[in-house]
Amino acid sequence: MRMGRELDRMKKECNMHTNRIKGLLVLHGIRIKGALRGLRKQLDSIRLWDGSELSPNVKADLGRELERLELLLRQRKELKAERKRRLAASASDAVRGHTRRVLHRGAAGRAIARAPIRSAEAAARDDEERAAAH
Repeated sequence: MRMGRELDRMKKECNMHTNRIKGLLVLHGIRIKGALRGLRKQLDSIRLWDGSELSPNVKADLGRELERLELLLRQRKELKAERKRRLAASASDAVRGHTRRVLHRGAAGRAIARAPIRSAEAAARDDEERAAAH
């Protein structure tokens, strides 16, 4: 499932950019609790501990990181919508239900969902080996 892997990767990248933004702010003595929503609008009003403005270089760094984060968030939203559209277009109700359960579980669920297939394959190999031994 290619889309699931891409969504997982995008989530990790979003976390990286969020951590980078928060790290830049903490480096200059500014703490943001919770989400970074609305930070772009606040960039000009953010002040350092002594009341001075952020340097233009820091504002530019934060602006670029925010752009990257916003792009990733937009792409994730589009990819999720595409995945949902493909799922709705699926012909089989059984496949749709199984896929929905696997998607709901996330990456660990996908591994668990594949486990019965692997164990069935292993059992078939064991049966073949036993038959060949006799």
